Amino acid sequence: MPKPKQEPTWQPLSQLPMIASMIDGMTDSAEEQLVNLQQAEEQPHDLDNATLDRLTRVYTEQQGDLWLYEEQLARWRQQSWAAGQQAEIVRLDQRLARLRTLIADLLARAQWKVSVVLGPATTWTSGGFVRRWCARCWTRLGLSH
Repeated sequence: MPKPKQEPTWQPLSQLPMIASMIDGMTDSAEEQLVNLQQAEEQPHDLDNATLDRLTRVYTEQQGDLWLYEEQLARWRQQSWAAGQQAEIVRLDQRLARLRTLIADLLARAQWKVSVVLGPATTWTSGGFVRRWCARCWTRLGLSH
């Protein structure tokens, strides 16, 4: 995502705990969402258009904002730190790298679900999805639909 035309308000090093909380929260949330999505792979009928659309929208936006956190940490790396702050900045760099990987995985899995599991002919209306899913089940059972 392109950087905004207006310069962000960079935070002083005293805001390290607040930024750490934000990065940790986003990473924890993405890890939890990945587990949920992996579980849903076993039962693709549990996913609907609204869920996948929201997941894609939220994580695409979050992915586009990661540069802000990366730049904030880079700016702090150039400053003098109090005890423990350097270690925390290094830890947050690692968490951001993990978050970037998680988001890429979430978005790839969501796209895969749309294109492979549900198929390009699947309509996203609940009725269209249910009809297609039921047709697959009936075919597997050797029943006509």
